[in-house]
Amino acid sequence: MKIAQYTVRLKHKAARIISDCISLGLCAFMFVDTALFVERYPELKNTLFRGDLIKLWAFPALSVVPFVVYLVLIFSNHRFEKFRITEANAQSVYDWYVFAASLCKLPVLVLIADVMTIFQSRFAGAGTSWFSIGYIFYMLVLVIIIRLSVHRIRKLTARENTAVKSDSIKVKAKIADDMIDKKGNEKQ
Repeated sequence: MKIAQYTVRLKHKAARIISDCISLGLCAFMFVDTALFVERYPELKNTLFRGDLIKLWAFPALSVVPFVVYLVLIFSNHRFEKFRITEANAQSVYDWYVFAASLCKLPVLVLIADVMTIFQSRFAGAGTSWFSIGYIFYMLVLVIIIRLSVHRIRKLTARENTAVKSDSIKVKAKIADDMIDKKGNEKQ
């Protein structure tokens, strides 16, 4: 994998591993919940309800899409033309980018799980609304993750101010008070 023209490696950081494990847990939850829902309603096994059965399994199948997008994002080459990538910062930029992509999966998967539970409750006959305030919250969290990630990558690739970095001692001149009168004029 390459960032700009520099080759980088996929490092396994603890925070990203935890994020990926939570994502896998959410995906497993959707599959198990759907299987339990289908078991609860034996009439779904009838061929007349095959369309409903396909709709029920669409949400767990849809939960695989964020994983595919995540894998494509982390294993493809990126140019990052807007940022100043050097050999020194390429690996840290890639690590942060992979972590951000991993974090972005979480609100998307929770959104899919939320819609799935609403669909199942409506399918069971409850008068649940399709709208949830959680949708706005999930999108807000996703926007915050993306914005903070771009800010962090911008900070990692910022130019250092090397105009005046000297190890020399700064000297301050102090004029004795007895040499200057009250008006600031030098006494003779």
